[in-house]
Amino acid sequence: MVSWEEGQGLVLRGSLTVMRRRCGSPGCHCASGELHETPVLSYKQEGKTKMLSLTAGDVAAVSAALARYREAAGALEAQAEAGREALRAHLEAARAKREPR
Repeated sequence: MVSWEEGQGLVLRGSLTVMRRRCGSPGCHCASGELHETPVLSYKQEGKTKMLSLTAGDVAAVSAALARYREAAGALEAQAEAGREALRAHLEAARAKREPR
């Protein structure tokens, strides 16, 4: 297992978002309007949405890890598309050989 401190090249799947909420304390500034904000990583696991609360110091690293995931997913999708095109060409060539004109 790689620790977060060692994992400069880690990838994360999910979304970076901000939760806004009231804490419930009647004397707090959130009771009259300005809500508390907490950055979170939102992700799906086994069909359920999960959230991890982040510190302000972790937001940049999480954002970078999410970008690495999107880049890797895009590259994988491009490889899959190239594979489908190669298979399609192979099947068409095989069909052309079998079918007399």
